[in-house]
Amino acid sequence: MNPTTELSSFVASKDFDSIPREVTERAKELFLDVIGDAVLGTTTPTTKVIMSYINQNLCRPEVTIIGTGVRASFDRAAIANGTIMHSTEFEGQPIGTAGTDAQTILTSLNIGEKCHASGKDVLAAFVLGYELQGRVREAAFGIARRGLVASPLTAALGCAATASKVLGLNAHQTCMALGIATSQACSLIGQSGTITHFMELGMTVRNGIESALLAQVGVTSMANVIENPQGFCHTFCGPEGYDLANICKDMGKSYLVLTPEVFVKKYPCCFQNHKALDALLALVRENNITYDQVESVETGVNDFDKHFLHYTDPTCALETMFCLHHGLAAAILKGRLDWQFWSDECAVDPAFKEARSKINVVYHPEWPPDQKDSRSPITLKLKDGRVFTKQFAAPVNPNRQELIERYRLCTEPVLSKDAIEHSIDLIINLDKVADVSELMESVRGG
Repeated sequence: MNPTTELSSFVASKDFDSIPREVTERAKELFLDVIGDAVLGTTTPTTKVIMSYINQNLCRPEVTIIGTGVRASFDRAAIANGTIMHSTEFEGQPIGTAGTDAQTILTSLNIGEKCHASGKDVLAAFVLGYELQGRVREAAFGIARRGLVASPLTAALGCAATASKVLGLNAHQTCMALGIATSQACSLIGQSGTITHFMELGMTVRNGIESALLAQVGVTSMANVIENPQGFCHTFCGPEGYDLANICKDMGKSYLVLTPEVFVKKYPCCFQNHKALDALLALVRENNITYDQVESVETGVNDFDKHFLHYTDPTCALETMFCLHHGLAAAILKGRLDWQFWSDECAVDPAFKEARSKINVVYHPEWPPDQKDSRSPITLKLKDGRVFTKQFAAPVNPNRQELIERYRLCTEPVLSKDAIEHSIDLIINLDKVADVSELMESVRGG
């Protein structure tokens, strides 16, 4: 059996009751994160832009565009939900494994609402699609070296698998959906800091759903698309950029949803900022440091971080999200990291500009170039000569209660109090929800 067939068979054969409870409970927490971020995303400038397009092309009102009060055809809603959610830069992130969970979660919700699927079916589809996506990502380690973003590429397969599961496709149809999705997969690291970067998430959701729907009606594709010499891994990674030896190892015995390397972001900016931000903020708080005391802050980046964090003097909110200088400046200037600091106003604020001038980001070409090798050590120098250093191996994940509180903060600007509490209850008890449309209606807003 080849990897494409084996992975497709795994997705098609499993159901909610075959997945361990701790996996589906963790999945609910990730749904809290993604849905809350999508609601908050409606407050960003990107939403105004994308909704101007959507409102001209609504088509049939099949699926909710979260937080907007609008329903549109599944394909338009998929683009909108993914783009709006991503516009916060709050999407969950891995370190070296699995990939972003937002695409597969939004895929399960979008196609789930269209098909009136149960909460159990939506949860299972996410878990299984994410598992396939993550296994491909682990095997396809060479993607970033070719100037591409791994998450949208591998999520093209994850979203196709997720949608296939919700639709009840068999193993062969799921295999065809993976092949169709591969021909639509693309992403560019250089798009970071633009609306197109946000849209890559939405387009991946749309393409995954369409791939499954096309496979359902009989569209054919390459049957061994993952391992074929002219398929996914060879094309996007190069001949030396992937290893399929363990891609199907221990499938069903462990799940990537539970891996400790799947992180929920605390700050609305590129994940490559987060270890440095955590370290600097910890130093500021532990030592009661004020902005007037700070002489300079220095950190380091490898090749992977350099390509993502390529802005040094941002002019708008989009650019601040991919500017390490900006987040570090906020930490010393404000002593905290509120999501409102990544805004158009703060980008050009003279106080933030002055604080950014104290930040020195050193590029280290000699460091290993991959995401898992990112380091971000912090050296904080004060005007009185004292020097503090700190380095975090990884950010700290919030627990369920912290995620619920974060969800309330994200949704308060958009939803009523009753809608917030009702939607929390539905997400925490998603396996008991008969039709996921009830959840989507609770976060419709408008």
